[in-house]
Amino acid sequence: MDSVEFGNIPISNISNPNALIVVWCTNAKAHQEQLMNDIFPKWDVEYLTTWHWVKVKYTNFLRKLIEHCIVRYIKDYVNLLQVTKSGDPIVPFNSGNLKQPYETIIIGRRKPETPSEVHEDLKCSKVIISIPSSIHSHKPPLVEIFNQYLNSASSKKCEIFARYLIPGFTSIGNEVIKLQHTCLYVANENEDACAIANKCDSN
Repeated sequence: MDSVEFGNIPISNISNPNALIVVWCTNAKAHQEQLMNDIFPKWDVEYLTTWHWVKVKYTNFLRKLIEHCIVRYIKDYVNLLQVTKSGDPIVPFNSGNLKQPYETIIIGRRKPETPSEVHEDLKCSKVIISIPSSIHSHKPPLVEIFNQYLNSASSKKCEIFARYLIPGFTSIGNEVIKLQHTCLYVANENEDACAIANKCDSN
């Protein structure tokens, strides 16, 4: 799907005013600017902020964090630097068009019918840090993070281009159960999860 087709998705018809719109975007500045400046207005969406998902390697420093929760957001980039000195990013931070150890999340909201305040957290940049899945292009679930910004955790939610089902969501796409295939599950604790994931990718 190219950017024109993406922009033609009728978001304004399938979302309510004041709905949060969260988009995983490539790190290409041109794509990000097109989303914010061209596609968001077409969807009747106002840009709020940009977050980043930083992918790090497993280290002893992160062990207790991972035991507590798989995904956790860090409030500022100083903390990010402290973490990545001990929990190294999967690749070095680079300039230019080289592969980066992070992905970009652009957040907006459908324009409300009447003026309303935005949660302070949605006015500033944040960083989510986690160990990435061994499955290619498997994004971390963000529902627990964004639930706190909704009127209710039971609010209607929808994911487009979904690759696995999430409770409480309407999932739309051609591969909505791809990442729930039995070949992705470890049969016993002696089986290697990465080997199973590679086998599944080859099927």
